[in-house]
Amino acid sequence: MKLRLHRLADQPPPKYKATGHNVTVRFHHGGKLITKPSAEYVGGIVSVYDYVPVKSLCIDILNEMCEGLGYFDSKKFYRLDKSRGKFYEVSFLTDIQMMCDGYITKGRELTFYLDAQLSLFDSDTEVIPNEPVIEPHPHNEPNYRTVDDYVDEYVSGNRDKGTDEGGEGGGEGEGDKRSGGKGGEGEGEGEGDKRCGGEGGEGEGEGEEDDNDCDWKDDDSDSETADEFHESDYEMNDEDDGVEENPQRVDATKGGEVPGCNESSSNDYSEEDMVYSGDDFDSGVESNEEEIEKFPTFDPSDKYKPTFEIGIYFSTKKHFRDAVNSHAVISKRNLKIAKNDARRIYAKCLGKGCDWRINVLKVKGENTFQVREYQPKHKCARTYHVKNANSRWISGKYEGLFRTDPKRSMKGFRKDVVKEIRCKVSRYQAYRAKQKALRNIEGKAEDQYKLLWDYAQELRISNPGSTVILVMEDGVDENGRKKFAKLYICFDALKQGFMAGCRPIVGVDGCHLKGPHGGILLTAVAIDPNNCLYPLAYAVVSSQTRQNWEWFLTLLKEDLNMVRDDAYTFISDKQKGLIPAFHNVLPGVDNRYCVRHLSGNMKTSGGFKGLAYKHALWNAALATTIPDFEVRMKEIGDLDERALEWFHDKPPSQWSKSHFSTFSKCDMLLNNVCESFNSSILEAREKPVITMLEWIREYLMTRLTENRDRETRRWGNKKVCPNIRKIIDKNMERAGDCIAIKSNAWNYEVSCFYDSSRYNVNLHTSSCSCRRWDLSGIPCKHGMSAICDQALNPEDFVHEYYSVNSYNRVYQHAILPVNGQRLWPKTGYIPPLPPNFGRRAGRPSSARRMEPDEPRSKGKKQRGKKPVTLGKQKYKVKCHYCGEQGHNQKGCGKKRKDMVIERGTSSSALGARKTKLAARKRTISEVSEAVPPQPQVQPTSSDTAPISTHIVIMPTPGHNFLPQSTQH
Repeated sequence: MKLRLHRLADQPPPKYKATGHNVTVRFHHGGKLITKPSAEYVGGIVSVYDYVPVKSLCIDILNEMCEGLGYFDSKKFYRLDKSRGKFYEVSFLTDIQMMCDGYITKGRELTFYLDAQLSLFDSDTEVIPNEPVIEPHPHNEPNYRTVDDYVDEYVSGNRDKGTDEGGEGGGEGEGDKRSGGKGGEGEGEGEGDKRCGGEGGEGEGEGEEDDNDCDWKDDDSDSETADEFHESDYEMNDEDDGVEENPQRVDATKGGEVPGCNESSSNDYSEEDMVYSGDDFDSGVESNEEEIEKFPTFDPSDKYKPTFEIGIYFSTKKHFRDAVNSHAVISKRNLKIAKNDARRIYAKCLGKGCDWRINVLKVKGENTFQVREYQPKHKCARTYHVKNANSRWISGKYEGLFRTDPKRSMKGFRKDVVKEIRCKVSRYQAYRAKQKALRNIEGKAEDQYKLLWDYAQELRISNPGSTVILVMEDGVDENGRKKFAKLYICFDALKQGFMAGCRPIVGVDGCHLKGPHGGILLTAVAIDPNNCLYPLAYAVVSSQTRQNWEWFLTLLKEDLNMVRDDAYTFISDKQKGLIPAFHNVLPGVDNRYCVRHLSGNMKTSGGFKGLAYKHALWNAALATTIPDFEVRMKEIGDLDERALEWFHDKPPSQWSKSHFSTFSKCDMLLNNVCESFNSSILEAREKPVITMLEWIREYLMTRLTENRDRETRRWGNKKVCPNIRKIIDKNMERAGDCIAIKSNAWNYEVSCFYDSSRYNVNLHTSSCSCRRWDLSGIPCKHGMSAICDQALNPEDFVHEYYSVNSYNRVYQHAILPVNGQRLWPKTGYIPPLPPNFGRRAGRPSSARRMEPDEPRSKGKKQRGKKPVTLGKQKYKVKCHYCGEQGHNQKGCGKKRKDMVIERGTSSSALGARKTKLAARKRTISEVSEAVPPQPQVQPTSSDTAPISTHIVIMPTPGHNFLPQSTQH
């Protein structure tokens, strides 16, 4: 190591051997570091050292070099990254090793910028900037000391508690880590370094030599001694030792020994196995805002495929714990967080005799954690019972699966997890992981109620004209918070579409919510020109009560601008509290009730069961004229007179076509539009409140868009909607059974073959005496017969409600998009508390409750295939002895009593009989004990009875005789 003259400081490094491992070190000192606007070193001079061995380069050697330049006080070293324009402090051995990586390709030159004050002069000495502070002394001056002198002094001096010479008597001599120690006198013992061979001292000292040679002391052994100053002047030494041309940096993840100035470790691990940072664990790393990280930063997206190394930064302890759990699953080992407090977190392996461990400490002055100690090698065996693969880790790793498929089965999910991570996962682990993943996706149900005020305001802002009403309960808690009561939503696009082209008929219904807090979802659904459902409004309430229905119908009436009640028709299932609500809010409205529910009530509450009653009811409901209706009701009376009495409080105008009004142009008998809508949002009904409302909003927005685009692509040249065209074609086919007799240009008399009935058809008023045309607005088969007689187009006689133009007007409005939760306006209102609507115990059912006579399909329902089974019939057991229900003859108590009376015994007689039998048994036992036992006599041959035995002898060939009988 040689200090170059100042006049040659700007020259390039000397020509080193290709196999050598020496470098040139440049020091910029005496100036000032400027960081803004760009990083530069202002003022000062440059001093150059040549033939510096790269293996021995460390912070202490840099300090010794600077002391040779006159800097003895505290100092800091920096390096300049010209690509980024920033200075980075060089304070650790790893920083120097990073600079030394690829030093051959870097021109064998390292540049350091010194931040320190000169210590060789007094305080009153004048220092001229931009000039050399000290000049090197000539060779022949006796007071001149080279850098080699400082290095020798450093090696021979005390450092890191190590001394060269052992004390007299029983002392020990311990060499430095770069040069061999020398044993002291007496019983001292010298111990050499791993790089330079040690030499035993006098007396009983011993020296241990290493296989490697000392690098920097023998570079110029042929030309000059180490104590003499030598200027390089680009003279290359022939004795320059050679090393590998491209030395590789030790990877912290693979373990091994860090080259350079290694200090002794305070733990129990050997230097061959332990990788450490070279800094004490009791002090943090001071940060500088002008710097960036000198070590890599852990990317949270790689937490399931982590890579540990010395110095890597973690932003939070949670990221570190996730990385440890992932490493445990990948390596098939059980890892444990051994220590976890505010400033440190340690992890170790639970395997027997395993040395794997990793220690992370908090960086001083920052909320950052850094790996300071890492032992990467496992000595334990693998296991497939990894406790780190818990439900929380599994839910985080596979959360994306449930985002795309929330209905994913737990059984299939468990199989996929086990197949990928190759660890054992129980059913309960998979179930808990699924629940946690869904909770992370949808959020906690309780927290969503806190956002209802902001969500309602966002809907009003994003969709102007929409009605969003949020109501709270009256009582408050100790914090002044109220509980959620009900919520009503009606988008402006749906209101405008209904008033633009839909028929004035609305179906209302309620369905149960199966989320964490239960409740009821009230819905109002209309019918579009294509005879498809058109949702209008929905509300979340506690239950189906009169007050809730009145509140819902009042808001719906205002949104649809219902000035005249008699101009609208409502169809429902006669829910609880709905009839009184109609009388109070919409007294003049035309009410209809679902015939299917009416048939079910006739079976359950009326007790009129069987297909005969069911068919008779549907025939009366389908009758379009009053005379036909009276005939059908007479058929019901023929079955049972009590059935007619059951219909007295049910006006025909609510369930029979014969009494329906014709202004709504709808002859619908079922409330299936509401049932279909409730079925389409079945998935949403299981979610928390805001998630459910957002699901419904997105469904409505998508439905409006799809129907609008469908008309644009397919119905451009059509006059009526496709579903209406199908009805026209069906009535056209039925018109073949009719004969139309023309009266004038518009009137016809139409006769039917199958029942000899005749009807009057008026093409000008689009009416028929059968009232089917009047009720629906679509020509019936009688009207079709008259239209075909004049060869007219049937679509010209269809009501305007079913035209494509009406369809366009209905779907021309759109529900506008809504911002995410982060962009919702902050209303500042007190957030509501979750309600106590109550939820049924057990797992919520996803299927509708079906009647026993409804057909069912086996296994998974398949489109286009008919059901193959019926529901299980529940019969009540009837006793044939007493005629009562609920038991059979075997369990009939009356039969048992009658049997006891017939036998002439009662409970007392039976008790006396049992007493008598017990006395007889005692008498027999006493007599048997009084009589002495008689000796047993063996029977003789004469006493035995003769036994007759028939022996059958088989005839032999050539003999013909009968079998004989012999007595013995």
